[in-house]
Amino acid sequence: MLYEFCAENFERVPAAIDAGAKRIELCDNLAVGGTTPSAGVISTTVSYAHEHDARVMCMIRPRGGDFHYNQDELRMMEMDLSLAVSAGVDGLVFGCCKPCAGGWALDELTLGALVMATGCATEECKRGAIDITFHMAFDQLSLEAQLDAIDTLADCGITRILTHGGAAGTPIEDNLEHLSRLVEYAGDRLTILPGGGISTANRDTVAAALASPNSMAPRSCRWRYNPWRWYLTFSRRTVSPTTTVVPAPRAPFAIPRNSPISSGATVAASGSRISLRPCGPLARPY
Repeated sequence: MLYEFCAENFERVPAAIDAGAKRIELCDNLAVGGTTPSAGVISTTVSYAHEHDARVMCMIRPRGGDFHYNQDELRMMEMDLSLAVSAGVDGLVFGCCKPCAGGWALDELTLGALVMATGCATEECKRGAIDITFHMAFDQLSLEAQLDAIDTLADCGITRILTHGGAAGTPIEDNLEHLSRLVEYAGDRLTILPGGGISTANRDTVAAALASPNSMAPRSCRWRYNPWRWYLTFSRRTVSPTTTVVPAPRAPFAIPRNSPISSGATVAASGSRISLRPCGPLARPY
């Protein structure tokens, strides 16, 4: 089983790796759910983790609060993710929603801009594709809207979704039925990463409840130092460390075919695939 540690800056990363963590989710300011760490923290953590055979997923979030970002905040996120990719992180963690009549909906335009910015950043650094985790912004969506969101996120190349399976603060045991539905619906397209309220005391129970003949047993779990929390990864596939970042968006992906998205980048559509050429600063999709 692979252990992932949710770290607030570098302080406890060495101890976590010594304790067996093979993947670090690197954040700052966990009191508000995590924000983007500093450039120095990212660089130091990546260097140390790679020296000790561990991978680093970097949070890209400019502030606490909701997950609806304005143009300035999106630009900050694009710059931050570019810096993180150039520092050698193995993956990024972000999420975005927008207000709608029913509450919140997946913000496909912002998502598309961030995924494309990630593709540009990896190309500019001459790196292979990296993982992308869509974080617990997913839990802002209605239960039914989450199924549609899985389709869109899978088509955008998202590697995994972090979710509690219900409202924040509810016991994880109350959400197992919905989590099982998400795992089954996602299938082998992406990984569902249940989190929040999972501890060493109940992780085996949660794993047993979510495992089925059609899904794999948990392969990894994640904990946070204060408070201690565990996360279990469920999927029907073996996750590749080089999952493609920008594969085949499809309707209702909200970027029109052949539309310019910046002064330096255009979308060239072939069927349902997109490619970026050349890479450059992304304009706001608003």
